[in-house]
Amino acid sequence: VGLTHVRPVYSYDSITWNFVPEGWGRDGDFFRFDLPLRSGESRLYFATHYPYPPQRVFERAIKQAKNPYVRTIETIGRGERDRPTIMLTITDPRVPDRNKKSILLSAGDHPGETASLWGMEGSIDFLLSENPVAKNLRKKAIIYVVPILSMDGSALGTDRRQATGVNIYFDYQKFESREARYMWE
Repeated sequence: VGLTHVRPVYSYDSITWNFVPEGWGRDGDFFRFDLPLRSGESRLYFATHYPYPPQRVFERAIKQAKNPYVRTIETIGRGERDRPTIMLTITDPRVPDRNKKSILLSAGDHPGETASLWGMEGSIDFLLSENPVAKNLRKKAIIYVVPILSMDGSALGTDRRQATGVNIYFDYQKFESREARYMWE
């Protein structure tokens, strides 16, 4: 059950990813597929989705800090394994904040759902672009963006839970995880 329409990916270096070849499928509790193994390779990585390396958030933040529409990049908290969670604040600095709306965007509650992380990356790129819609949005709003909420979970390779096993998505009433607490402080 599940993963019926997901096509796994593989990599020899954990950087360049390829879909497993056509003809893969489920055989009971197992997925079966043939791979072209390379001679001399000592490792082979598999993933259900294209991975999103958590260090990519920091690499991009260093570049984005130079963008005139990025007001701040700040650490809003640290996970159980002390990895920082960052938030970007995006707006048009030439327009007074007085009448602007506030918008919060976050991804990575479930670090294994990497499509949302790639989608957030695209959203940030759009918000910082010269597209007329993005320009208008920056004039009317202050946009707070948390690219990956569960940095620990992402670094550890967990699917739906952060480092201590809490599913952040369902933790916004109990606040058992640090991530849920600092997201709403």
